[in-house]
Amino acid sequence: MLSNDGKKAFVTAWKNFEYPQQWQKLPNPVWHHESFMMSDCLRLGTVMPFIINRFLRSNYIKNNSLTTIQNRCNITRADFATKMIVTCWKVVAETMVVVFKKSYNNDDYILLQKCLKKEMEILSQVIHIINTNALLLFYYYTLMNYFLIGF
Repeated sequence: MLSNDGKKAFVTAWKNFEYPQQWQKLPNPVWHHESFMMSDCLRLGTVMPFIINRFLRSNYIKNNSLTTIQNRCNITRADFATKMIVTCWKVVAETMVVVFKKSYNNDDYILLQKCLKKEMEILSQVIHIINTNALLLFYYYTLMNYFLIGF
């Protein structure tokens, strides 16, 4: 999805991002995403909306990916496509917070169901996912691979 310039801009934003003090710095997801552990994925999922929002511009997205997102989301402006990508990551982060709660009550299960539905809807707009029953981890890795590498 990202052009070469987009990947460079991402790496720069990644390096300059200020993590919470108690966190260890995560490895660069452009080159090391396959070695991420689940805890790394959770942390990455929570900071990605902030990192992406800081650097992403439409000229950092490959033309065919930008056109695909615009068509799927029924939008004409390229800057709206970038906002959809940020929104997608925001929804993923919100869902991950709910998924990894230590305990659940009935309201939490309802919230989880709503978050997963919202996530499935926006992911299917930004990236094409046919299997609607795929696991959250599949969504995450698919999103990471599509965003950083492109399919």
